[in-house]
Amino acid sequence: MMTKQKSGQLAFWLCLIVYTAICMTRNTYSSAMAEIIRQGIFPKSTAGLITSAFSLFYGVSQFFGGWIVDHTSPFTALLIGLTGCGVGNLLMALSDANFTVMMVAWSISGLSLFGSWPSIIKIMVGYIPLKDQVRARLLVPFGLSVGTMLSYVAASVLLPLTSWQGLFWLSVAVIVATTGFFLFTSRIIRRHPVAPPTPVTAVTNTEKPAPSTMKLLLSSGFFLLLIPAILRSWLETGFKQWLPTILVETYEVSTGFASMLSSILLLVNLSAIFILAALYPKRCKNMAVALALLFAPALLFTLPLVGIGRISLIVIVVLLAVVTTFTNAGSRFVDVELPSAYADYGKAGTVAGILNAVLCLSGAVANTLYGLLAERFGWSVLTWAWILMLAMAVLFCLVAAPLWKRFTKV
Repeated sequence: MMTKQKSGQLAFWLCLIVYTAICMTRNTYSSAMAEIIRQGIFPKSTAGLITSAFSLFYGVSQFFGGWIVDHTSPFTALLIGLTGCGVGNLLMALSDANFTVMMVAWSISGLSLFGSWPSIIKIMVGYIPLKDQVRARLLVPFGLSVGTMLSYVAASVLLPLTSWQGLFWLSVAVIVATTGFFLFTSRIIRRHPVAPPTPVTAVTNTEKPAPSTMKLLLSSGFFLLLIPAILRSWLETGFKQWLPTILVETYEVSTGFASMLSSILLLVNLSAIFILAALYPKRCKNMAVALALLFAPALLFTLPLVGIGRISLIVIVVLLAVVTTFTNAGSRFVDVELPSAYADYGKAGTVAGILNAVLCLSGAVANTLYGLLAERFGWSVLTWAWILMLAMAVLFCLVAAPLWKRFTKV
């Protein structure tokens, strides 16, 4: 007989595997982009528009996606996301490098994932016992790094052997297998929900209504923390979407080799788990302060990157490994801890949706700007932008720290 403990363990694996598969397959175009540009199919600015289309539709959908997940089944939203992602990758594989078809296909993929991450959050909170949620909230967000790494590993192996379309066919196969796993396990998990958190309402004082969503966000310092969250998203966009292209054009390495280096960086990024375990909440209970402590060393190691193209590739890779590990660690706070803090108010999915919407829409702008800046001024100008972003992120985290401390009572 399936116990809640075992069902919770199965829910953990469902969240981790499904999220990893989604992150792998939604990054397929990023893995293929360097090869598409190298072949002259699209210039950098045009290639960036396809990624921006994904971010735009994904971002807009999050404004209602989080609310939908808070009021419906997260399992249904995840199934829609898996199906849409599979359809998008299938159309990309069949597109024959037609720009319009690729724009539409990748937009469908982005739109279908409207409730993917809010659903993961809701399943972790609602189907994993409280004592096991700490591990889940630590490990599941790293599905982003693992999925992205697998996407780049696939590119490094397949691109020398086949065309870039082969990456999309692989993603279709991954989605089909993951959907089968999801359909089997979700039937078991949904029979064993854990006790949900009691929403903070006006039960104790009928004359004092529960705070509105806007009041909660203002009093907690959410909008101050949103600035470093956006800046971290822009950094991730720069590192994840454009790094293979930067390495190919600056150091004249092959696209397969560049994808392999990107995979190595993402593998190193998994060490962020140990940084997080040592820092939060053991030594620092305030999430805003912990974020500042992660961005500060990232800023320090980004400074030498202004010499990209003039210093050796090995040094660049080592610097990027350190920087991306610290910024990757910060993603756990933005993606999990921040929305989870509002679970007692029944707003975890809503806040997760708002975060995803803002981050993805800003990411769409960043992708387009990165391509335009690189074409006009070269890659070194981006490193100065990254330095400025990290400095601002540290500042806003420290400003938000007192409000967040009062809100979470830590």
